[in-house]
Order: sequence, then structure tokens, then C-alpha cells
Amino acid sequence: MRPIGDMARRALLCASAIFLAIPAVLMPLAGRSSFEARAQRVQFDRRFGSEAARVGALQPYPRLGPVRDPFALPQRAASRDVTGMRVVQGASTGIPIPAATVRVTAIVQGADARALVEENGGVRVIHAGDALGGSVVRAVLPSGIMLRNGAFIGIGNAQK
Repeated sequence: MRPIGDMARRALLCASAIFLAIPAVLMPLAGRSSFEARAQRVQFDRRFGSEAARVGALQPYPRLGPVRDPFALPQRAASRDVTGMRVVQGASTGIPIPAATVRVTAIVQGADARALVEENGGVRVIHAGDALGGSVVRAVLPSGIMLRNGAFIGIGNAQK
């Protein structure tokens, strides 16, 4: 093995001195027991007349309740106007997928009937006259959606 020069030797000596000095300085802090720390705290409190912090004096955070139930019907919608909803976890990732299916998950009846539809990984609300799956929605019925091209998509059923 090739011998090292004086500069490299000094650098190694300084590095080893630093790496040995740091643990020697920090060892008394790490090696203290909790009994000694408690005794020193009590002595400090007596000397300066400070009171020890009381754990019971801390105030807990107030409990928060839900402002509204996200699954409850709005007050102006009657329960007979909501047909149904099928929830599938992880079905919608938000990434458009070519040749994805169109699926109707819920329908709200009334003067302005609407449907909640999953299409190409996204979820949207549609009315009669909106474009859906390469066609136009002709009518939103209680059991599904009728398209202009003659196709019918029922609740929970998918159309490719």
C-alpha cells in the first residue's frame, strides 16, 4: 500500500480527534438518568421559587362535530325524488381512460331531472340535452338515461 503524505496524515489526525471529542463531550448529557434530572428540577424550583408545570392545568381541545351530514338529503328535495346510488370505492381515479365505460350512479327527479354519471374516470351531473358517451341525452328517466342514439343506461349498469 502506498504511504500517505504529511497533509493527508494531519487531516486524518484532526478528523479522528474531532470524531472522538464529540462523543466525549456529549456523553454526560446522554448518560444522565431520569432520577438525577428530577432531583435537579426540584432543587431548581426551590432555589428560584418557580412552580412546577401542572399537567392537569392544560385545557383540552374542544370536540368538533360535523356541520352537516354529506349523505343527508337537502331540505328542499323529497325522498321520493331520489332514485338510488351505488358507491364503488376506487372506481374513479380522475385519469381519463380510453374506451372507459359510462355509468349512472344516481338520479334526482323533479321539474329539472338530473343524473350523476361517471364517464372517463370523472364524475359529473348531466341534464337532458348534455353530451354523454358520444351521444346526446334525450331524457332522464327514474330508472336511467335515454340517449338520442337509442341506447338506455340504467342505474348502476355500464355501457361501453
